[in-house]
Amino acid sequence: MDESLPEHVAQHVRRLEERLAATKASLIDYKLWVEERFTEKLEQLHVNNEPPRPQDDDTHYFSSYAENGQSSRNKFEFPKC
Repeated sequence: MDESLPEHVAQHVRRLEERLAATKASLIDYKLWVEERFTEKLEQLHVNNEPPRPQDDDTHYFSSYAENGQSSRNKFEFPKC
């Protein structure tokens, strides 16, 4: 630390450095936690042998209404001539 800094500034810098070190450690812990959860999910997929289902945008659109008990196809009406 620079000896020319006033003591209160040097103390503040030390506290900030301690907080930075604690935050870095917390981030490392969080990264490990996420990796563990991600690995668990991947293992579950492999155990269940369920490959991700490909889904086009239209299927998602219609299935989202089906989940609500509604069909978007029933909502559309042709204009009357």
